[in-house]
Amino acid sequence: MAAYSKQERPLWQLDGVSFAYRDKPALKQINCVLESGRCIGILGPNGCGKSTLLDVLAGLLQPQHGRVLFQGKSIRQYRRRDLARCLALVPQNFRIRFDFSVREVVEMGLHPHLQRFALPTAADREQINTIMQQTDILALAERPVTRLSGGEQQRVAVARALAQRPQVLLLDEATASLDIHHSLAMLELLKNRVADGQLSVIAVLHDLNLAARFCDELILLHEGGCHSQGPTAHILQPHVLQAVYGVEAAVQYNPFTQSQQVSLRLPASSPPCQ
Repeated sequence: MAAYSKQERPLWQLDGVSFAYRDKPALKQINCVLESGRCIGILGPNGCGKSTLLDVLAGLLQPQHGRVLFQGKSIRQYRRRDLARCLALVPQNFRIRFDFSVREVVEMGLHPHLQRFALPTAADREQINTIMQQTDILALAERPVTRLSGGEQQRVAVARALAQRPQVLLLDEATASLDIHHSLAMLELLKNRVADGQLSVIAVLHDLNLAARFCDELILLHEGGCHSQGPTAHILQPHVLQAVYGVEAAVQYNPFTQSQQVSLRLPASSPPCQ
């Protein structure tokens, strides 16, 4: 196994990681290294283990086999509060059942950094205002979060995660309920933070074109295993997409978006969905 100096140590190192829900395998012998300072997309068909892998990275699930190292140390050795100061997770379905205001929910992200019963400082409140403005929810600040649309609630979830001041942001299909404008704006905001050295992002995505535009690197899962990992341009190849998704693909550089663009169709021999 390769040895890393403190400066070279990756964010995560997964060695032979397998996880099953009872007798149903979800991850099979995952071996990968995730470096800091990048936006990394996790892609793959439904049920291939994307969300499970994200939960393993977050320390929410413990694999039955293999080891998960975060910054060179077993993730099992971290206290939850210490992890919360490093990692923030935006779940696929963000729901709060009580009528907290949007501002109160975003301020919850400060909890890992506050002493017990301490109140946010003036600097904290200024940071919260900036984050809410960047995520386009400042006008909603005093509204109950339970009365927001799904897309608005998802932007609140991202804002709360950013308020944690994480080194790494984990996103589980966080753009799925967003409209086109807010999807692009959210990913642009995060990409800029990655470029400025403020953040690393690990994102589960379904949209191949969003992945092509915003991700530096991709992990492509297939039937619970890691089919391929590498720079986005190397992964988004027609033969790779056909092997994993069972579709025909054309991949071309689009000067308008300054990124690859993927066009897809079913093979002529593909039966209709039953």
